[in-house]
Amino acid sequence: AAQTQRLIFASAGFHEGNRFWTIARPDHLQFEPFWETLVGIDPKTGAYIPALATSWEHSPDYKRWTFRLRKGVQFHFGYGEFTSQDVKLSQSLLVRKDSTATLRALWRTVAEVETPDKYTAVIVFKGPIMPPSMLFAASRSGDLRMISKAQWDKEGIEGFDRRPAGTGPFMYDGRKTGL
Repeated sequence: AAQTQRLIFASAGFHEGNRFWTIARPDHLQFEPFWETLVGIDPKTGAYIPALATSWEHSPDYKRWTFRLRKGVQFHFGYGEFTSQDVKLSQSLLVRKDSTATLRALWRTVAEVETPDKYTAVIVFKGPIMPPSMLFAASRSGDLRMISKAQWDKEGIEGFDRRPAGTGPFMYDGRKTGL
């Protein structure tokens, strides 16, 4: 039988909200149960490991970063499979005028995000981005959280604020402030 399990996250001093592009680190800790990133970090070694991306590679000039995406990952609330279109949307939020993300300067050097197929996202930078910077930015240490383009297209920012669909081990249920 299915069981409901609940994770309650309590903290003082965080900027509260779901708009990850307007919240700087370390406040992203509140998002980790429900939003995943392209790259993971091995808790024992600190090495970068696959997460939503199964692998990545860069061009010789370090301007093109190709991420191969994990197949079959589903967004919560029935918003479908995680694809390269979700990567493209997620990156675009970090460069909005209202962005205060910690790494917004790096994300603003993106020339484009190419989506050659459902499971490949190519982030093309205007200049070289070396591996330590790129992998940090695409991991849970950075700002880039994968959100559902299907939800964004259907519900807009209002739906996103109310109940963001993620791919993580926990589903977003709500936020109570001032308790």
